[in-house]
This record gives sequence, C-alpha cells and structure tokens, in this order.
Amino acid sequence: MSKGKILIAEDNAITAEQIKKFLQNVGFKVDAIEPSASRALRQMENETPDLIIVGDRLKTKMNGIELVGTILNDYNIPVIYMSASADEAGLEIIEKTKPLGTITKPFEMKELLREINMTLYKQQIAKQLRESEQKYKLLTEKSLASITIFNRKGHFLFMNRYGSSWLGGKPEDYIGKKSLYDVFPKEDADKHVKRFNRIVDSGKGESIEEYDPQLKRWISSSLEPVELIGEEIGVQVIAYDITESRKNYEQIQRDLQEKEILLQELHHRVMNNLQIICSLLSLQAEHIRNKQTLDIFRESQNRVRSMALVHRELFQSTDFLSIDYNRYIENLVLQLYRVYDSAPGRIAYKLKVENVSININLVVPFGLVINELVSNALRHAFPPSFERKGRVKISLRRNEKDEIELIVNDNGVGIPKTIDIHYSDSLGMQLIVMLVKDQLNGKIKLDRRGGAKFTIIFKGELSHISKVIF
Repeated sequence: MSKGKILIAEDNAITAEQIKKFLQNVGFKVDAIEPSASRALRQMENETPDLIIVGDRLKTKMNGIELVGTILNDYNIPVIYMSASADEAGLEIIEKTKPLGTITKPFEMKELLREINMTLYKQQIAKQLRESEQKYKLLTEKSLASITIFNRKGHFLFMNRYGSSWLGGKPEDYIGKKSLYDVFPKEDADKHVKRFNRIVDSGKGESIEEYDPQLKRWISSSLEPVELIGEEIGVQVIAYDITESRKNYEQIQRDLQEKEILLQELHHRVMNNLQIICSLLSLQAEHIRNKQTLDIFRESQNRVRSMALVHRELFQSTDFLSIDYNRYIENLVLQLYRVYDSAPGRIAYKLKVENVSININLVVPFGLVINELVSNALRHAFPPSFERKGRVKISLRRNEKDEIELIVNDNGVGIPKTIDIHYSDSLGMQLIVMLVKDQLNGKIKLDRRGGAKFTIIFKGELSHISKVIF
C-alpha cells in the first residue's frame, strides 16, 4: 500500500531521479517528475498529489520559490522546498513564502524522508483538527512532536504529554493554569507573545528554527492560527527537537570544508607534478638534435598539458563534476596553435561547442583525442606548399540518438587512401583509435573528401569495460 502520492518539480534530472527511486523504495508513489513550473501545475490539475517537492531552479520564468507561493495560495497541498541557499537572503525568501517543509542542498535521502514524514504529518494534524477535537487529542497524545495551543496572551490552552515533558511536568500542570511568563524569562516570553499576536492578527502561520536556551535544544516549530471556542483565535505550535539533526548538519558542513581543503591541496599537487613532467621533457629536449625524436618529446608535452587543462577546468568548476567544454577546447586549441602554427594567421580555427554532459572519468581521454586530432591537422594538413587559407573546425554536440558527437575537420591536403587509420604506424593515430574504442567505448569515422574529417561518437557515460587514464 502506497504511503502517498508525491509530485517532484526539479530541473536537475539526476537529483530528481535519485529522489524518485528512493521514495518508491520506501513505499511512496511518485506521480511525475516535472522540470518546469508550468508542467508541474498542469500535472497537479490532472492528478492531485499528497505532497509536492519543489527545487529552487526550474526551466521556466517561474522559479521554485514562486511555484511554492502559487501552490500554497491556490491549492491545499503541502510543499517541501529544496533550497541550494542557506544564507540570510535565501532564508528570508523562504520565510516569506512559508512552505510546510524546507531542506537545504546537499542532503541525505534519510533527511528528505524525515522532512517528508514531518510535512505530511503536519498536514494530517491540521486536517484532523478541523474534523474533530477529540480525534485531534487522541492523535497528539501519540505524537513525537510537542503540540501546544496558546491564546494571544501566551496562556496554555492545550498541550500533549510529549510537549509537557520538555518542561518537566504533565499537561494538567499547565493547561488553563500557566502562561509562557511562568515558564520562560520575561524577555523570551515577550518575544513569543509578540509573535502569537502577529499570527493572530495576520491570520498567517510561521515556521521557525532556533535554539532555545531555556530548553537547551534546537527546535523546529510550525505556528498556525486556530479557531478557539467562540470567535477567539489562538496559535497552535507543533515543535520538533532537531538538536541531533542540527549537530549532524554542522558536522557535515565541517566535513565539507575539510574535503574542500583536501581537494585544493590535491589539485595543487597534481598541477605541480604535471609541471615537473613538462619541465623534465623540455630539459631533455634541449639536448636532442634529431628532429623526429624532438617531435616525440614535444607531442608528449602537449599530451601532459591537455591533462593539466582538464584538472584546471575541474578545479575552477563549481561542482567538481563538470567543466566548461567551450573554454576547455578553446584553451587546448590555442595551446596547440602556439606550438605548431609557425606562421600565425595562416591557419584559422572555428569552434561550435554545445553544453554537453560527459562522465567526469572520460574527460581526460576525451581531451587527449582532441589534442591528437588537432595536433595532426596542424602538423600534417598544411605543408608549406599548401597555398589556400587553412581552416580547422571543431564541433561538439549531442546527436539525435543522445550520443556525444565530436567532429574535427580541416581543408588541408587530406589523408591518403592507402593509410588505414585503424592500422596506422603513427603513434598519434594509434592513440586516437585506442582512446576512442577502449576508453570512450565509441566509434570513429574518417571522411577524406575536401581534407580530413574525423567524427567521434560515444555515449558520454562510463562503460564497465572502460579503462580510464588519469
């Protein structure tokens, strides 16, 4: 039996799919994954979910927090907002919209499950309050949340046993007998009563997460106006002890900071080691007089530099999982032009690079393939006897089959038909074929018309048979 129907509004397909699989495994039914606000709203019209999980960035003009506001204003459906921002500005926006649940990225799936259970439970309690006071009392006595109802002056009108245990007493010790001023210091009681009056006057609830020095614990509270006997309005407070969760969160932040420092140190060491290799090759090359041997050393340097570029782009990336391929390829090409283009301006290049996603473990062999193809074009396609303007074009995209397609073509002298690229004596060509087939698990095709046009096609995901070079 399903625990409930959930709609996910999130434009990050990987995150959304991970959440979907986890929720299905623990018994929830996921109605749909929608990457945009408009599609999420249409899905809600077709089939009303029990809960909606909304990401902060969506693929329409309406962002995540605006969608939360629309849902809360026009539909009676609980919302959990996944925010990537934990700064004051981000929290202020969330505070104004007041989703029933919020969770800050990155998070563990168990944290999300806890937030879902908490949000659904709040919604269930609110519904049953409207149906029957007796049912409400029965449920609250079994709740693991502190549930309390106050009038606007801070007097206790209702309290479950779990809530009274926080104060070291029984519900009957407080209900109808005491107020917040009998429990908390006047300054703290004034703050709570002021908040109660704001909620009663506005008719709008509030969500709070704060440390309570009196109770010596972190509390997550949901405060909502409730109708009391007659026309009087009170405030219902559902509070959870999140002290352990808060400690875990702070530990995670410390761990992340430590790992970031380690990544920085690792990056610096990798770059220093690659520089040492380049320097050693350069020093050795100074003592070489044979041109063929010198070319081999220079090619090796270029291969090392192409790997260094990958590490630099990854370090400059915001998530360590993707790189700016347009910038990476352009820097790699410029680097090769400085080495091989003896007559600047004689050979032009053109890039057409789309924003594609390639498994991070494939980036190094992918960069080496580009390095070899462009190097071969600059070294062999335009001999001194070539009189026309030289051109090298590089394009990168996802084709109609959702495969990565890399094309490197030039208008040079071309490759003779007598040369089979799959059985070439050239180390560069052997390396290209090996990288494409063994590392990228892809296919390579050569078109000899009007120069040389290499087309590389691969999935972009790491195959279980791949042997990645790093």
